[in-house]
Amino acid sequence: MNQTVVVFDLDRTITKIDTYLLFLSFLILKNMFRVIAIPSLLISVLRYRFGNRTNTWLKEDFWAAIVKNRDISEIKNLGEKFSIFVCKNLIRPGAIKAIEAHKSAGHHLILASASFDVYVTPIATRLGFNATICTKAEISNDGALTGKIHGKNCYAEEKVLQINLYTKTTGMLNHKKVAYSDHHSDVDLLIWADKATAVHPTHQLKTMAEKHNFLIEKTW
Repeated sequence: MNQTVVVFDLDRTITKIDTYLLFLSFLILKNMFRVIAIPSLLISVLRYRFGNRTNTWLKEDFWAAIVKNRDISEIKNLGEKFSIFVCKNLIRPGAIKAIEAHKSAGHHLILASASFDVYVTPIATRLGFNATICTKAEISNDGALTGKIHGKNCYAEEKVLQINLYTKTTGMLNHKKVAYSDHHSDVDLLIWADKATAVHPTHQLKTMAEKHNFLIEKTW
């Protein structure tokens, strides 16, 4: 195997749109009772926007409103179905070409996402990734979702910490590193890489990419 580790972000890097809110909407459609949570979630977004809450708080607030006390087997089953929809309809063609090129070169592919494992993991499996690093859903002893994150939110610098832990434990810490992301929250990931590509970058990431000499990809 080629001594190269390749890390792809998921949302708006590989996919055309953000998948987290879409997945929550999918779950609501499967349990319409949860639609009553929407007004309170709109208030939560405002609290987050005005700087009173963190990204982790907002993520857990949405997660709990939609999945709390639902059986993990049900949500995993829906996550599998959602992954089929995503892989069929929402993957950027250029991302597929890049993934296939890295696989053909024998690189070790990691899908790293702040989104939840119940659907990120099956997406990674369907796309042929070697490993998945993402936010994990907390599960109670009786197999129900608590609405909380298990461990830490795989976001920003925490994503890089988890990737480093993975590469260290698998003996790949000193391999060549390649990374792709669209979002400025992943600037630490892109700096970490020997070769970094900003894919359809946010305005903030575009500025950072020019500063750090990241490649910029706008054709995917």
